[in-house]
Amino acid sequence: MFFRIQESIDRKKVGRYPQVTEGIYHTNINDPYFIGNSEYEFIEHDVSVPGIKLESGAKRTDLIGAGIIGISARKVISSKLKSLIQNHRQEGFQYFKTYVIDHNDHFGDYWILHPYQFNYEILDFEKSTVWIEGMGGEKLRRLETRSKEDFFG
Repeated sequence: MFFRIQESIDRKKVGRYPQVTEGIYHTNINDPYFIGNSEYEFIEHDVSVPGIKLESGAKRTDLIGAGIIGISARKVISSKLKSLIQNHRQEGFQYFKTYVIDHNDHFGDYWILHPYQFNYEILDFEKSTVWIEGMGGEKLRRLETRSKEDFFG
């Protein structure tokens, strides 16, 4: 069994979409310690992570869609969602503390979920259906995949 974590674009759930278009950066994005410069690998050093500023009208949710530099390939999650994930998977993710600014209120119970391990060997590519999806999960095109090599083509 696997789970997919995906931001919602349903405005009834998230208010304004995207929820975040501005980060609060505490270092230069070219700094080697900036989280955006460590892609899909275990990070063994301290990292600099941006704060998250919600757009006016966006709702503070357990999973926040943040397409900003350093976050776009990761997820911004609440402590509640972090706990749920940790109950089901102990390895493959690192969690880096961040905060969310909603109007002038500061919420420190948020994390950047950084994946570093992928278990492709558990997938049965021959029995799987793989789609390229657009915004909101709209299926655009089916991919023919019979192996890991086909998938990464």
